Amino acid sequence: GQPEKAVGLIQEAIRANPEFCQGYRNLGLIHVEQGQLEQAKNSFEKMATKCPDAPEAQHGLGQVALKQGRAEDAKKAFAKCFSLAKEGAAFREECGKLSGLGGGGP
Repeated sequence: GQPEKAVGLIQEAIRANPEFCQGYRNLGLIHVEQGQLEQAKNSFEKMATKCPDAPEAQHGLGQVALKQGRAEDAKKAFAKCFSLAKEGAAFREECGKLSGLGGGGP
């Protein structure tokens, strides 16, 4: 309910621990909610750099790309998300569907 305060606290945590991947993820999510898509993209890109095996970063990048009308970039991010996500992960199926790699249900 207090996004500005949350952003400040998360940024402090990241300054203390630059490898805090969930901090970048949370910043990205807050920026998406605020309609700040470039800031969201930057946060998810930092997460992808710090934690290259985290499918959440690619999922976030795909969501931002969709909102920005960058369909090909979104498809690539969702494909990478699908390949990184473990079987049964909450958004693996969504990434598969959005990338065209599968995940379709009956």
